[in-house]
Amino acid sequence: MSTAAAESRLKFHLFFWYGVIGVTALILGFFLAANLLTILLLVSGLAWLMLLPYHAYLSFYLAMTTLGSALILPFLPGRPYLWEFAALLAWTGVVMTFSLRRYQPDFPAVFRANRLLFWASAGYCLVLVVTMFHRGFGLRILGSGQMGGRFYIQQLICAVFPLLFIMVRTDEKLLTRLFVAQCLLTSTYLVSDFVFSMASHRFFVLLQFFELPNDALNFEMQALRFGVRRFQSLAFCGQGFIFFLLVFYNLKEFVSRRGVWLLPLITAVFGLSLLSGHRVVIAIVGMTLLFCGYAQRFFTIRNCLVGFIGGLVLLALLYSYADRLPLALQRSISVLPGLRIDSQTKMDAVSTIVARKVMFKVGLAMIPQYFWIGRGFARYAGDSSYTWDMVSFLINQGTYWNGFIGLMVNTGVFGTLFMLMFVLAGSKLAWNIVRHLRTHGCADNFARFCSIAAGLWLANVLAFLFLHGDSEWAMKTFSLQAGMLLVCNYHLGKRLTAATVSA
Repeated sequence: MSTAAAESRLKFHLFFWYGVIGVTALILGFFLAANLLTILLLVSGLAWLMLLPYHAYLSFYLAMTTLGSALILPFLPGRPYLWEFAALLAWTGVVMTFSLRRYQPDFPAVFRANRLLFWASAGYCLVLVVTMFHRGFGLRILGSGQMGGRFYIQQLICAVFPLLFIMVRTDEKLLTRLFVAQCLLTSTYLVSDFVFSMASHRFFVLLQFFELPNDALNFEMQALRFGVRRFQSLAFCGQGFIFFLLVFYNLKEFVSRRGVWLLPLITAVFGLSLLSGHRVVIAIVGMTLLFCGYAQRFFTIRNCLVGFIGGLVLLALLYSYADRLPLALQRSISVLPGLRIDSQTKMDAVSTIVARKVMFKVGLAMIPQYFWIGRGFARYAGDSSYTWDMVSFLINQGTYWNGFIGLMVNTGVFGTLFMLMFVLAGSKLAWNIVRHLRTHGCADNFARFCSIAAGLWLANVLAFLFLHGDSEWAMKTFSLQAGMLLVCNYHLGKRLTAATVSA
């Protein structure tokens, strides 16, 4: 081809693309003047396509950092969390990564080693799809009186996280930093909670960017009726900051010289988290610390003696001054026998326990009716078959405060079996991590992060099955945590292999 022909062809291509850009600019300008939402959707769609090859990594970073935070996609209906949006990115990211063969080299081996977890996840999703079509589902659109479809969608899209986590290429430092960011971002719930309950209306615009805690509205109504003011955000933030400390400090350091300031600090943070009034915080944090302590070989005679004496002193202070503590904190420690607390707080705490017992019995009675195909997560306004209003409301919500009962009623026997298989496979993985750390040491930040991830999984499983479990959040609760366990176990295995080869 001659130089003149090449220049002519180049000019034609430039003219063509400048023309495309010009026409696009005119169209966007027209829509911008006509409808801002349309231009936003067009730009978002264009960005989605341009970033398609990077969806897997964007999803991974976004999910790891924003899990447990209040950050949402602003101005969208349904107020989706950023990490839920990350799950949508994960689906396209997994397809692109697999198609382009950009997954990590050990992906097939890791998948085969954990195939029970993935088959259980797929089986549970299949049960959800069958239940959706058999029982119906709705999003409260087009005049439909049925709702609850979001619970199906959330669980189905979040089921991709374990697969995503073993496909992307990661390293120990990156995982630790992302988990530290996750712990710190739990503080975003403080913004929404205090704006909603204490700030003036002019600050309510912040709620377009931060989601409220689950029970914020209920707690505000209770504060107006009973006088017990609770902030659920303190539970999230306190738990996150405790795990933040545990990443950088071994449990043994809390009873060493550093314990002079570490022990009061973590005790103060734990005390602030109890101002949420949640008794389950004590169980989750306590069980996580027990598993971490076992992994880190903390439970020596000396450390147990120090902990026993410290516990006795703390109990003596609680029993002496319990009735002078804030009402929300009194509610959190009301599980202690013989504790003298405010009568109003005691009534509030006891009523919750009574409601749990009632719903446990109601759920057991409903299991035979929905044994083969579950009731599902669809809800209807005014759907009630029980005389007590609170019981009717909870049945309509599909809430039984017990993971096993909720799964049996809402997903049937097959959904329950698949979810229990998923949880069992994850628990086996978590226990392997704990045993590995106990054998090979827990001397760096990544190893301590692994001990927290494994301990938190085991604590959440026990709480889900025996203390407080919501079946509509089962896959949403455990999927991303299962992904973290998979990458933790993978990198710990690589460490062991490298040490064996070098030896």
